Amino acid sequence: MASTEEPSDITEKARRGLAEALFRKAPDLSWRIPLGSCPADLRHETEIQSAAVLPMSGAEKLAPAMIPEMGDEVESLDPSVSSEAGKEVEKPGTVPMPSGMGNENENPGVVLSSSQGNGVKTQDATEDGSGMEKSGCSSPELKAEVQPELEKEEKHPAKERREALEEVLGKLKLEKKKSKKFSLQGVLEITSGSLKESIPSATGDLPWHFLRKVLALNITARSTSLKRGTSDCQRSREEEGENRIDESIFCTFRMVERVSVNPLDVLCAVLLCSDSFLQQEILSKMSMCQFALPLLLPPLETSRCTLMLWAMRDIVKKWRSHSLADSRGFREESLVLTPMPTISFVRMGSLSFSKSKLLNEFLSPSQQHHDFFLHRDMECGNIPREIADGLVEIAWYFPGGQKSLDLFPEPIAVANLHGDVESHWVQFSFLSEISSAIFIFAEHIGEREYALLSLLKESPTKYYFILEHRGGKINETLTFLKKLAPVLNLSKSHILAKDGTTNTAGFVEQLRFITGRIINAPLKTVTVQEMATVARELTIQVDEDFRECQEARNRAVEITGDVRDIAVYKQEMLKLQGDLWKNLAKVEKELCRMERQGEMPSEKYRSEQRDKLMFAHFPSIAADLMLEGFPLELIDGDASNIPLQWITDVLTKLNNKLRRQSRMFVITVLGVQSTGKSTLLNTMFGLQFAVSSGRCTRGAFMTLLKVQGNLVQELGCDFILVIDTEGLKAPELAKLEDSYQHDNELATLVVGLSDVTIVNMSMENATEMKDILQIVAHAFLRMEKIGQRPNCQFVHQNVSDVSAHDQNMRDRKHLLEQLNKMTQAAAKMEKIDRDIKFSDIMDYDPEIHNWYVPGLWHGVPPMASVSRGYSEKVFELKKYLFEFLRDCSVKKSPKDIPQFIEWIKSLWNAVKHENFIFSFRNSLIAEAYNQLSTKYSEWDWGFRREMHLWVSEQETLIQNASPEELDRLNWQHELQRKLLSGEQEILESLDKYFESGSSNLHLIEKYKEDFVRSANSLKHELDHYSYNKCNDAIHIRKGRYKLDTLQLEYLKIIEGKADRLLQECTKEERRLDDQELRREFERMWTETLSEISPIHLENRQIYLDIERCLRKDLSHRGSSVNLKVQEAKSLLNYRINTFQMKSEYINSSVWNKVKRIFSKKEHARKAEEVAKSLMSKCILFIDEKVNSRGDYDETYCVELLHIINQMLQQVEVQKYTSPSFEVDLKLHILGEAAHIFQEKHENFIKENDPQIRLEKLKPEYFSIFRNHYLERDTQQNRAQDFCDQCLHPALVDYVNKRLGIEIVDDLLASTKSIGYASRSFFQFTVLKELLEERDVNNYVQYNTSYEEFVKSWIMRQILVHYADKHYLKNLEKDILFSIVKKIKEMLENLKYKCFKEISEFLEFFCKEMQKELVISKDSLAGIQFKNMTDPGQFSVYVENVLPDLEKQILSEFDVLSVESKLSKLAVKPQDEIFKRVFGCGKQCPFCKTPCEAGGSAHKEHFAAVHRPEGLGRFRWDKTEKLVNELCSTLVVSQCRFKSTETEGKWHPYKDYRVCYPDWCIQPDPSINASDYWKFVFKEFNHEFAHQYRAKPADLPEDWKNITQEQALEALKKTYNVEQALLP
Repeated sequence: MASTEEPSDITEKARRGLAEALFRKAPDLSWRIPLGSCPADLRHETEIQSAAVLPMSGAEKLAPAMIPEMGDEVESLDPSVSSEAGKEVEKPGTVPMPSGMGNENENPGVVLSSSQGNGVKTQDATEDGSGMEKSGCSSPELKAEVQPELEKEEKHPAKERREALEEVLGKLKLEKKKSKKFSLQGVLEITSGSLKESIPSATGDLPWHFLRKVLALNITARSTSLKRGTSDCQRSREEEGENRIDESIFCTFRMVERVSVNPLDVLCAVLLCSDSFLQQEILSKMSMCQFALPLLLPPLETSRCTLMLWAMRDIVKKWRSHSLADSRGFREESLVLTPMPTISFVRMGSLSFSKSKLLNEFLSPSQQHHDFFLHRDMECGNIPREIADGLVEIAWYFPGGQKSLDLFPEPIAVANLHGDVESHWVQFSFLSEISSAIFIFAEHIGEREYALLSLLKESPTKYYFILEHRGGKINETLTFLKKLAPVLNLSKSHILAKDGTTNTAGFVEQLRFITGRIINAPLKTVTVQEMATVARELTIQVDEDFRECQEARNRAVEITGDVRDIAVYKQEMLKLQGDLWKNLAKVEKELCRMERQGEMPSEKYRSEQRDKLMFAHFPSIAADLMLEGFPLELIDGDASNIPLQWITDVLTKLNNKLRRQSRMFVITVLGVQSTGKSTLLNTMFGLQFAVSSGRCTRGAFMTLLKVQGNLVQELGCDFILVIDTEGLKAPELAKLEDSYQHDNELATLVVGLSDVTIVNMSMENATEMKDILQIVAHAFLRMEKIGQRPNCQFVHQNVSDVSAHDQNMRDRKHLLEQLNKMTQAAAKMEKIDRDIKFSDIMDYDPEIHNWYVPGLWHGVPPMASVSRGYSEKVFELKKYLFEFLRDCSVKKSPKDIPQFIEWIKSLWNAVKHENFIFSFRNSLIAEAYNQLSTKYSEWDWGFRREMHLWVSEQETLIQNASPEELDRLNWQHELQRKLLSGEQEILESLDKYFESGSSNLHLIEKYKEDFVRSANSLKHELDHYSYNKCNDAIHIRKGRYKLDTLQLEYLKIIEGKADRLLQECTKEERRLDDQELRREFERMWTETLSEISPIHLENRQIYLDIERCLRKDLSHRGSSVNLKVQEAKSLLNYRINTFQMKSEYINSSVWNKVKRIFSKKEHARKAEEVAKSLMSKCILFIDEKVNSRGDYDETYCVELLHIINQMLQQVEVQKYTSPSFEVDLKLHILGEAAHIFQEKHENFIKENDPQIRLEKLKPEYFSIFRNHYLERDTQQNRAQDFCDQCLHPALVDYVNKRLGIEIVDDLLASTKSIGYASRSFFQFTVLKELLEERDVNNYVQYNTSYEEFVKSWIMRQILVHYADKHYLKNLEKDILFSIVKKIKEMLENLKYKCFKEISEFLEFFCKEMQKELVISKDSLAGIQFKNMTDPGQFSVYVENVLPDLEKQILSEFDVLSVESKLSKLAVKPQDEIFKRVFGCGKQCPFCKTPCEAGGSAHKEHFAAVHRPEGLGRFRWDKTEKLVNELCSTLVVSQCRFKSTETEGKWHPYKDYRVCYPDWCIQPDPSINASDYWKFVFKEFNHEFAHQYRAKPADLPEDWKNITQEQALEALKKTYNVEQALLP
């Protein structure tokens, strides 16, 4: 309680005099006496009167800009002001008043309030149970009376203060931020300015400079220096070059500093303009930098100070008291909840030395000086404060448990009031209530000081005086100190003196001694949270009292109030995050690894596991928090699991909120536990990741940073996503069996998600470094294999030597050696059998990608500050990373959120499997690969199309050429040039495509080589095709040329005879009638043929030639084979359709090994499939040769045997087939060929026998003969004959050569072209159609005779497409129109050429059209015989006939069926489409799913989805039931298999690649991926069993619930097909 005793006379006189002065003078500024600190009688008197007012001194009435306020940090900048500037100037008869306390209302009858608020106590000081005083005000008197006026003052703040604030905000360009405050989200945004290390050039730059520096933990953050320039007067002095000494010497750079702002003003302005979250972050970072924190903000916008409680809520401190030193324990608590003594330091009047500087010495351990408080001797500390007077800062000292080094055994708080006590009495009153002791700095103690200090009578706080003696007022000071001694309970030990001769170190040590004595005695301790009670009673506002903070805090308390043990609370209250969540995580992995499957069937086991999964989520709030800059948990560290549904929903919501403008680069950090990973990211980006020694980060967290301004265009992204991870090699996990696996999974995930991975390494522990390098190398190896190549930066912590980079060259080489070793070890673990180095899996330059960073702390924690070298080196790394990302954006597009989600899904799915590389599936990669395959298909067809046209042209040329011209044709050279050009065009297109920046191309870089090989393979294929076609054409042409030459000779003889006959008949006096003419012509024809005696072509026995060729082929196969050949009947007795499988066709040695698990029927089926496939290929070859114009050639049989041998000599075929199989198959195939080739040969003879050809021409020659005899005009007839006999067949042939190509183009441009775009799209199209048709027979054919099915399906699609004949007719019309147009143009040109004879005209015409049309020489001979027509007129006649010829040809096409037309085409469209979609034709060794890999020369076969093995006719050996297992499940199970490839031995499915190295069977990407085939199997289980002569499969129960809609949806997801793409 306050004292009620009567004061001494002198005391009462002084106090009453002070009261009189308060009432008598009309003040400019006013203040309240804290009632809790004054004696009872004065309190009573104050209750009666309205206010107590003191006048200002004359100096104080000057404008604030002219006279700096009193303060230990203020130093005069004006040389005209004496060194005593800043002292109060006393005037007679006045008591100086604190400056800055005015009131615009001077009515003495009104209660005038302090601009800092009133110090009204609401209750007496009380004691807690330990006898220590608790903070709290001691009296509520006059509170009700002064409150209304206080509220009035809040509404009308002092004009000077308001003007000063507006001026400072104007200088700092923060006017708009008063209403729209800085936010954490906005400050964390990345702009070009945030990547520049620059000194502010204007005061408007200072707020951002402070924010960026403090968030980056740079201890220069408080500097407000501007870029220095040369002042005008100095510049003029230098220009004049004067040497005189005058007043200009005072124009120094220091004057320029007037344009800057005091750092404390900047701090106050920034805090005023920041929202509460940013305030927390600022103070948190300031605390790490060991800056003193603002405890009380001076009154800025209102008349009240503000206690920064909320802003400090986030700060946690760790220390070790001396009482815990022996046990090596420590305490880690929230700063605002930690009770400790508070020692405050204030001043009265002015001082010649800096109080704040002295406090820095006081708090700084030996050899660890740090500037906690800003003082006048620091950079920019001497700039006058404009709004920061009245600021109370607080710093703390925390011991480290080392008695020899610690200054104090327990924590203490040190408060520092900036400005004079008299001017800021409310702040002083607050400090008096909360402090254990207050040190008052003063120059002297006079009557005024005594009057004020005597108000503190009965205060439980201990007061100490530090007196500076500079004048002759020692006696006065002593007098009033003696008077104060009984009032404040002072003794000699409470008085310290300091002057210019005092040794600072000794004085500081004395202060520490006194402080130690204070804290060792019983004293009050107070928390910052408890200070709020005092503040409210003194009408100081508390930041936490704002409505938003209160609501948030109440909710937080409500949530966390019952939390005592976090682990127990999570287990009891957050059940989904406890054991249940961990069990679900285990179930997810077990679904992928199936380690505890036992004897249970795989699909049944998966069904049981699947039923255990469940999820829950609330994504929208989390998305908002991410936008505000708060981290989101990506990987649950407790369960080592990703809540995939939750993450997907949050990120999807986030993408929607961003309106899909979410391109981002990802930066991740990896490292051993407690190496400062989170701190590194926090320093680099100003983030809030949890930091502490030990496992402070569990799992992984991600924070989104917005990119602003020009950087959006430069980087090509909208955000930077930063991922922080828990430490690898955590001691908490070391004892677990799967600790390495846990670390490996974590590293694989974050490296896979990253564009840049920072590997953080502490240089102290070589063993840990080796461990982390193996994990990192393993992760990067996996990324390289799946096409992801993030950049890697190695950060070596705690290396501060300036020559670190050069000195550590040997270490970098050693690091690279270690990385190579670790990469090789990881390759062995991933079963990659090749020599591989770290540089093979990523672009790594030891000189560029290594960073040496000094230690974080400058000094010994907990009192160490952040090293400036650390923050600046981290900033260098940050700048480099963004330069790298800028370059990276040119090569690849950043991910957007949907793509990031897909990466999370695919990486997590693969990580859950034991074999990551072969378990990885990613729809982004699949989509990019599909797009590349589609593009390659276009290039492939473009190349094929070009070669088809070239071959057609060459065939036409060859057919029109003579042997001499054939020898001159340089077609082979042109072929190679054409092939090289086509291949090069594809390769250039491939390069351009990869350079185009299309989405995710970098992910499929590894497949590029497959397509390069495919282009080369295509070139060789087309080379073989083109060469054979041209060679065949030449062979045919040379064979026919002999016949054609002979034929022309015969015709010349006949023409001569006919000419003579015509002359004889013309000389006859009597005109012969038609019968007589015919009789004479027949006689002449018969006589002529008997004279020339035309040769006859030999009719050979083709089958005998083929038999000889077959015997030669099998002659080296051994006696048993030769014996079987000898026993064979004539080839004419064998046909393909008579081939039937026999038991002797199966290799008995293989059967004996595997007969326990495989039936003989199964091997017979395999052999039968080979036979069917081979016979189909051979029929195609035979048909191709039959359609050629030439006679049978022995090379046909050689080529046919080559096709057969190529397939039968494959290793897997030879394993289960016997020599009998080969012999019989060849007999049947060659027997079929013998029949067909024999028929071809006989047809050739019929068409090309000279006598038969002559007989065909006889009617034409008779017609010409008769017309000449009758002297008829035959010009039009000859033109008609030319069109009918020469142009008509040539045009039909031309259309047939081009139509196949045009049909392919048309199909690829149709609405259903998506089905032919790539092999994956083809599979989707086929399976979707099968699902809609629901015909089990089609499924059976698809599963068991895939090649046959594809061919029939394509043919069916073509027939459906051209069911409307108009489509095909339009193509025919376009082709015909184009060639007829060329003919017309040619005829038009020939009109103007002077041809003497029609033969010359026709010869020229044929030569000009020799690349397009093949015109029969026989027909031409007839046209030229006795043709005396004018060539020009003949051309006109032909041109007139052409329209009718076009119509005639089109009408002939119109009556033909589509099948008939297709059979006559030179290029079969069905074959071209087949080549496009069928691919390599390989099928999964287990379920027979066809390979979908693009190109023709890929190294690995794969398919998007596999099917139950029973659909491929597999059945259980004992039960004969169809197998329901999926090989995509079996390859991750514990099951084993036997096959011919394993030689009858059990082999784990997981190691299937040992037997089938060229197949990649990926596990299902989701539990629903195979729903399509499960549905099909479920629907037709009995039908399949009937077709395969087996028993129905035992299907899991959950398969029965799959619907057709779910099956279709699974198909769409599997093939990544959007609805918009569907036909």
